[in-house]
Amino acid sequence: MKFTGPSTQKLQPLALAYGMAVAAVIIATLLRVAVAPLTGAAVPFLTYFVGSLFVVWYYGLGPALLNIAISAAVGAYLFISSSTTSPFYGGPGSVARVSVVGYVTATLAASFLVHIQRRTLERVRHEMEQRKQAERELSRVQGQLKDELSGMRRLHELGTRLMQQTDLGVVLGEILSTAELITGADMGNIQLLGSDGVLRIEAQHGFSDQFLEFFSAVKEGENSACATALSRRERVVIEDVARSEILAGSPVLPVLLAEGTHAVQCTPMSTRTGDLVGMLSTHYREPRRLTERDLRLLDLLARQAADLIEKLRAEDALRESEERYRATFDNAAVGIAHVALDGRWVRFNDATCTITGYSREELIHKTFGDITHPDDLEADWILARRVAAGEVPTYSLEKRYIRKDGSVVWVNLTVSLVRDASGAPLHYVSVIEDINARKLAEEGLRIHGEQLHLANTALARSNDDLQRFAFAASHDLQEPLRMISVYSQLLVKSYPGQFDERAGMYVANIVDGTTRMRELLEDLLAYTQVGVDPGEPAEVIDLKTVLEDAEANLMASIEETGASITSDELPPLYAHRSDFTSLFQNLIGNAIKYRSEQPPRIHVSAQKIEDEWHFSIADNGIGIDPEYHQQIFEVFKRLHGRTIPGTGIGLPICKRVIERYGGRMWVASREGQGATFYFALPAVAVQAAATV
Repeated sequence: MKFTGPSTQKLQPLALAYGMAVAAVIIATLLRVAVAPLTGAAVPFLTYFVGSLFVVWYYGLGPALLNIAISAAVGAYLFISSSTTSPFYGGPGSVARVSVVGYVTATLAASFLVHIQRRTLERVRHEMEQRKQAERELSRVQGQLKDELSGMRRLHELGTRLMQQTDLGVVLGEILSTAELITGADMGNIQLLGSDGVLRIEAQHGFSDQFLEFFSAVKEGENSACATALSRRERVVIEDVARSEILAGSPVLPVLLAEGTHAVQCTPMSTRTGDLVGMLSTHYREPRRLTERDLRLLDLLARQAADLIEKLRAEDALRESEERYRATFDNAAVGIAHVALDGRWVRFNDATCTITGYSREELIHKTFGDITHPDDLEADWILARRVAAGEVPTYSLEKRYIRKDGSVVWVNLTVSLVRDASGAPLHYVSVIEDINARKLAEEGLRIHGEQLHLANTALARSNDDLQRFAFAASHDLQEPLRMISVYSQLLVKSYPGQFDERAGMYVANIVDGTTRMRELLEDLLAYTQVGVDPGEPAEVIDLKTVLEDAEANLMASIEETGASITSDELPPLYAHRSDFTSLFQNLIGNAIKYRSEQPPRIHVSAQKIEDEWHFSIADNGIGIDPEYHQQIFEVFKRLHGRTIPGTGIGLPICKRVIERYGGRMWVASREGQGATFYFALPAVAVQAAATV
């Protein structure tokens, strides 16, 4: 059985020591036998004494005591006992006792002295060894401290040197060089973390274009040291890339080996607030284990780099903000000014100078009260004091400035107050908008409005006069025309045979003229009545039934000409029924009147196009030359003279009806190809009808 363990390790030297004590007795006995003839009985324990001193010196007091006990017994038995028991020389009993006691006493005393001396020497030697070890440790610590201080001094110098640097590229390059120097790296790079969570190399040393292209964008979840460090938010050290579990089977491994990288470390660069800004990586051409000192300095350098990068970014953002503010302030289309609490112009842009007419050198020596119209100054000061007192946060008013040339300019002034951290007022911020053109336009509109009111009043009177005239023309003039016609006919009948054929023709022309005059007066009255309140309320009307009413009114013409009228589905309208009955009656009547040799074919349809409803009345009549498409909508404009009866009022009435409802009307036609009359109405009219 083989025993192992700490107890066995302690017993082995102890067994050796006590074994040597026994062996020393044996050796001393053999020597005593060899020298027995020379020494005699007087000094039988001389060899045992030497053996005991040997044991106590090399193996300690315990084994020496065992050695003394055994050697005393063996020596007494072999050398000083009686001749009957001892194979060697024996002496008298007194000599034996003296010899044993003397040996034991002398040996014990000597052993104790040697043991004390031995312990003293061991303690001295141990103390010397400890002192030497302490000196070596002190030397090592001093060397390490020296390295640490050197690294810290280098980092401090780097921070001091880069504190005033504004070029991010220079800062990153210096940081990378320092990282390579303090760790003995062969290559390195710095990646910055973008807002999209991707690491991109911004500074590098020692890498090929292929390597840089491969690692141009590193994301979380990829099998690379930096991607792993990004995911874990902690440093990743790969001492031997060929044996790395992170890189095993990854396409990154052959790229690193091809670049000559056999060890790599990636340290996150995090700010004091814990925000990750990038990654600091160093690469080594041989497998390497970084020391605690290297890692400690890398941590300090990464923190320092993060703070510097954050500082530069903050400065860049502040600089961009200041540039945007300055550009906004200086290039604003409106005047912007900082005004002191006593009214002095402190800072202002070019637009302020343009509005007030003063140069910068002139305006800087004035207050806003100096250029404010006297009638507006008090109101401005009252509002400014209220803002300064904190009663209102801001105010706006329209006021007048007196320009340098003495002219007056109207402005819209908006004022707020800037305060310091303690809340004390610093200065006013004034936004000045030139509204002089608007004010002039408003004044012009006011005058125009007054003129328009007068014109509307006159127009209303004129319309009233026109209505009265139309009424008179249609009623008061009807009777004289009727009398002319009747008496002309009676004249011919009362004097038969007294008028020749020419006189009869004259009378016929008189009758025809008076008849036409009555028709003109009736149509003129109808035209003037469009848009006048018909006395009936607007309602939802079914255009299908309205179309049927118009057909009923034209039934005689329809039957006479064999006209055919069809229609699609028509939407309901919110309107006056009489207006659209007149509209359809005029349009269908015209289609029948201006028919071709074929029986009239008339089709009415409607469709919604964007925000309008388009209605069409198409016929197969004689058509209209495009040259006259606008003319036919004018009052009393006719294209066919007396050959086709009519007064030229129908289409103007239709157009006026459509315009009354916010619509428009037009025609599409060519001569000999029929005509299609269109009118468009806002979809809201149909929607209103649908909701009623």
